[in-house]
This record gives sequence, C-alpha cells and structure tokens, in this order.
Amino acid sequence: MRALAPSLLITLGLAVGASMSSALVAPELAHAADPQVLDRIVAVVDDEIILESDLARWLMFDEEIAFELQKLQNPTEDQLMRRLAELEPLALDNLIGRKLMLSQAQTFQVGATEQEVEVYLQQLARSAQLSSVAELRTAVEQSGRYGTWPEYRNKLREDIILYKLQGQLLNIAVSDAQVLERYRELSKGEESRLAVRRLVFRAGEDSSERDAVFKRAKTVVRRLSGGEDFEAVAAELGQAAESEEVTRSGVSRPIGERLFKAKAGDVVGPLSSGQGYVVFLVEEVIASDLLGFEEAKDRLRRLLEEEARQKALKELYEQLRARAHVDIRL
Repeated sequence: MRALAPSLLITLGLAVGASMSSALVAPELAHAADPQVLDRIVAVVDDEIILESDLARWLMFDEEIAFELQKLQNPTEDQLMRRLAELEPLALDNLIGRKLMLSQAQTFQVGATEQEVEVYLQQLARSAQLSSVAELRTAVEQSGRYGTWPEYRNKLREDIILYKLQGQLLNIAVSDAQVLERYRELSKGEESRLAVRRLVFRAGEDSSERDAVFKRAKTVVRRLSGGEDFEAVAAELGQAAESEEVTRSGVSRPIGERLFKAKAGDVVGPLSSGQGYVVFLVEEVIASDLLGFEEAKDRLRRLLEEEARQKALKELYEQLRARAHVDIRL
C-alpha cells in the first residue's frame, strides 16, 4: 500500500465518511426527526448490484484513488470532496474489474484461508515497522481511511485471492533479450565506455575456413597476452587498429558480456562476429555512474515483469467486461 500523510489519511476518512452519509440519507428527510436510510444502485454487474455505499466504501481502499489524492497540496475538505467526486467513475471502473475477477476466482475455486490472511497481516505490520498485528489494527482504526478492522481484513483476503488467481490466469514471461533491450534504452548516453583497439579476422561460412581463421586469431591473442607490441602485430596483419570507444549497446550481446568484464590491459577474444572473429585490446575503462548490466538486470527484470503483469491484467479485465453484462448508473 502506498503510504499517505497522516493528515491526508484523516481528511480522506472524514470526506469518505461524509460522502457515505450523504448517500445513505434521503435529502428531503435529512432534517426530519427520524431520517430513513436509503441507498441507490450505481452499477449492475451480471446479477450483482453495486450500491453507492459500496462505491463510497471502496474509495477508502482504492490505491489508484489514494495516489491521485496525494497530488493535492494541503487540500481543504471541500477540495478533497470535489476531487473525490471527479474520481468516482475511475473508482467504480476499478471496483467493477475487481468484482469480475473475484467472480472468476469462485469459478476456479480460488480462496484464501484465515492463516494466509494472518501471515499477510504480519508481513504488513513488519513492513510498516510495527511490533504486532494488534498495533497494525490500532493504526488502521485510527487512520480514518480503511473503515472497520473486519472491512480491512476482508479487503486483504480478497487481495490474496486475486493475487493467486492472477498467478493462474496471467502468463508473464520476460526474456533476457527484453531485459537487455530495456537496459540499452535506459543507458543511452550514460553507459560506461571502453577505449579499445580491435583486430578483425574475416571468415566466410565454410567451417574449415572458420576453424583456420579462429586458430590464427588465437595465436595473435597468445602473442599479445605474452607482451608483444600491439601496433607491430597489427601492422603485420595489415590493420590500422586505431583506438576507439565502444559501449555495451554498440556491440552484440555475446561480445558485450565478455568485453565489459575486462580490465585495462586485457586482451579479449577471439570473439565470434558477423565478419568472422574479433580480438580486442582494452586500453581504458571509462566509468559511468550508471549501474552495470549485471547489477541492474534483476531490478529491470522485476520492472518488466510488473509492466507485463499490468498489461495482461488490463487485457483480462477487458475480456471479462466484454463477456459480462455491465450497466453503469453513476
């Protein structure tokens, strides 16, 4: 859950509470001695109705709504109420999607035990740096945002069910190539660079020819690693092999994985390329503040998996909604 400022939590709880009260009491009876409690339907999803009071209660839990409200700078209660009214259609859409998914959970017989809810509550308490679930309960009840403790527990139980259901229905797969491509996108202009000299050993498709060229390249690597002068060897091969700067995104992935592990003075190769084979002499490692690929790849994979999950979830919502009878009356 995104953390909200305490003042906003209290104001949000009061605002939603006021919204629920106004939804439940008939205007013409608001000043009567014995007001009658009413409600109205804001949506019908298949054979289930969503009342205005249901929507007002959901406003306390919807993380997307909370995130939007966080953007307000020291709002008054009137400003908060106006923004809540503007966000009601979004909240209703989110609530409809949630109900459609919970209906699917029943179809697939996906549930959550009390033990699973308790474990989740313990995790939430630890992440909030609270000593116990009892302390979490006190914080929830004092926040003014989450309604009663049973309502809060039930919402968490539904969250567990939806998480388990998504694991069954959503096919999330992120390839190594996608992770590398995102790294290259993010690191353009910020990558670490290497100053290198390159020797190219051209070879065609014939396997015997490639074997012979590979052996010649290996011999050159041994000579350079043994201390022979690079320029003299390059001249012998008829190559200028001038110094150049390369980035990881400027070379193929297999070459980049080998080359960017090297230190200044290392001879790297022979490495297969489209032309045949290449040998590099690393002259200088030009550092960058950007994390190297090995350090960043796990974080990038999690980011891409979450993006893929959100995309698949949206597509699933759209499919479920297209098959359902949804009547909006907000």
